[in-house]
Amino acid sequence: MTRGQSKKRALVIGISNYDNLEALSFCNNDGDEMYELLRSLDYEITNDKKLTGTIKWAEMREAIIKFFTQNVKSKDTLLFYFSGHGIPDEIRLLLQHIV
Repeated sequence: MTRGQSKKRALVIGISNYDNLEALSFCNNDGDEMYELLRSLDYEITNDKKLTGTIKWAEMREAIIKFFTQNVKSKDTLLFYFSGHGIPDEIRLLLQHIV
């Protein structure tokens, strides 16, 4: 890829294991399958952008913030995939992760 070209980047999160919520056995597998699919479509997914299994809230939060704010160009394609518990609030759907 030459300088100035757009990039296809993804952040994949699949949380199966929770300390305070029922486990979701399929989410880890969902994350792994999505990772493989996106890699086959030439998405760039570095090791710190594939979070599956048990993930600490701070680690997930930092990964999301960095993904959308660091080294992003206007023509880049960013894909965020999340599989895990979620809860609605009055304004938007929030990701809930309690570790």
